[in-house]
Amino acid sequence: MIQTTSSVTPRVATLSGQKGQFDLAIGALNKSIGLDPKQQWLYISRSTVWNANGETDRAITDLDTAIKLDPTQAVPYNNRCWVWTAKGELDSALADCNRALELDANFAVAYSNRGVVWFQKGELDSALSDFNKAIRIDLILLGWLHRPR
Repeated sequence: MIQTTSSVTPRVATLSGQKGQFDLAIGALNKSIGLDPKQQWLYISRSTVWNANGETDRAITDLDTAIKLDPTQAVPYNNRCWVWTAKGELDSALADCNRALELDANFAVAYSNRGVVWFQKGELDSALSDFNKAIRIDLILLGWLHRPR
C-alpha cells in the first residue's frame, strides 16, 4: 500500500517530537493541517508534540479543535485528560477521562489515566479500581504501570 504524504507526515512529526526535534515536528504538522484542516488526527498528533515540549496550553487548544471536529471519538478526550493532569487541573482531567470512557467503555488507557487522576486526588480505592479495569482490558498496561521510574 502506498502511503500519502498526509498519512506519513504526522507519524514522522510525532517521532521527531519524541526525539526533541520540536520545530521540525510542528512545522510538518502545521503544513499538513494547512492542506487538510478537517483531519482530527492531525490536531491530536500536534497536541502530542506540544505536550512533549511542555506547551500544555497549545496542546489543549489542539485537542479542543479535535473534539469540535468529531466529538464522538474518545481519544482526544483521553489525551486532553492527560494534559489537564500534567497541568494539575484534576477536575477537568477527571471530566475528560469520564467522557472518554462514556464513548468507549473498553478504552484501557483512559482507565489508566483516570486512575492516575484519582491517585493524585487521594482517592486510592477509585485509583486501584481503574487500574484493575485497565489491566483486565489490556494486560500490556500491567508492564507500563509497573515500569521503573
